[in-house]
Amino acid sequence: MDERENTAAGRTVAGFGVDDILRQRYVTVPAAGRQVSLSFEDADRETVEALLPQARAVLAAFARLSEEGTAFLWAWGAEGDESAEEAAGFLASMNPTTVVIGPSGAFALHYEEVGEEHFLDGYWPAVHFTAGLTPEKVTVEA
Repeated sequence: MDERENTAAGRTVAGFGVDDILRQRYVTVPAAGRQVSLSFEDADRETVEALLPQARAVLAAFARLSEEGTAFLWAWGAEGDESAEEAAGFLASMNPTTVVIGPSGAFALHYEEVGEEHFLDGYWPAVHFTAGLTPEKVTVEA
C-alpha cells in the first residue's frame, strides 16, 4: 500500500468515509460476523476524523467488547437468585446492534433487539465504555 492509499484508508471505517458518515448520520458495518450500526455523537467533520481510529479499534475488538458488555449488563441487572441456565440464556441472547462513539472516544453498545422478558417494549439497554474500552455503566434507552 503506498502512502496515498494508507492515508485514504486512515480516513475511513469499514469503507465509509467521513462524508458518508456525516451525510447518512450512521453507517452499517461488519463487526464480529454481524452487521451493526455505527454513529458518532455530536458529529462534525473534525470530530469524526479524529475518532475514526477509535471506531476502527472498537470494531476490531467488537467480539470481546460485546462479550464484556453483555456480562457487565448481566451483573448490573441480576438480582442474585437466577439460575446458571438463566444467566447462560441471557448472555447468549443479548447482542449489541449499535455502536455510538462520543467526542471523547468513550462509546456505548446499544442492545436494541431485546425481548420483553428482559426489558419493557420500546426500551433497551446500552452499556457505556471508557475510551480505553472498559465498561463503566448501563443506561436504559427508549
